[in-house]
Amino acid sequence: MNYKERYTHIAELIRNKKRVLVTDLAAHFNVSEVTIRKDLTHLEEIGICRRFHSGAVAATEAGIIDVPVKHKVTIAKDLKDRIARLAVTLIEPDNTVMIDAGSTAHLIAYHLKGRRNIRVVTNSLMVGSELADETGIEVVLTGGNVYSVSQALVGSLAIEALRRIHVDIAFVGAMGVSIERGFTSPTLAEAQCKEAMFAGAGKKVIVTDHTKLEQVSFAKFAGFPDVDILVTDSQADSEIVNKYRNAGLDVMLASE
Repeated sequence: MNYKERYTHIAELIRNKKRVLVTDLAAHFNVSEVTIRKDLTHLEEIGICRRFHSGAVAATEAGIIDVPVKHKVTIAKDLKDRIARLAVTLIEPDNTVMIDAGSTAHLIAYHLKGRRNIRVVTNSLMVGSELADETGIEVVLTGGNVYSVSQALVGSLAIEALRRIHVDIAFVGAMGVSIERGFTSPTLAEAQCKEAMFAGAGKKVIVTDHTKLEQVSFAKFAGFPDVDILVTDSQADSEIVNKYRNAGLDVMLASE
């Protein structure tokens, strides 16, 4: 296992367990405690955790509610790429597509390259930049205030634009998925934009990796009845997937 893979696995352990110890991680990955401390320092720098002397706690436990998207793209990138490739198969010719801001959404835009006769509406500066040179894709940016953490356009201008637009399909990310609490986002400003995206969408799709399932973030933007499809990865717990399907949600699993 190389260091990038170890970062991903440690980040997942932190997200699931909320608190980890250096000694336990060193034994688990068969590396030195010095190496683990360096790994935790890196994960702290990108907003995944907060270190203490003998270990680390999840950033959410330390009162941090979001992670810069430029760092998110390095965490579980293979999983997110598989999710994005599967999500793109839902897009039909001549569709108008809404794409959210976020690391998985950015990969959806990447996998749209080369397609023709597609219109993409987005509040993501990264998505807009990714597709700006694609002659077969018309890109519409909402306008609004820049939220630097996610590179999203938010606020009243963005929400007003989103509410005026109808699209065939919308792809929206979620930091938390729960039958009881619905689909949640780290900030109210982003949650309001996500809600507006779904309001004008024919088909509503959530894209998120398995670590976000049965998690709850700060602000709710949709309930299970509001969403048509959840695209996640095949590492999702089968009991959770079955529970979601029994609740009426179509769950698509991206395999390796």
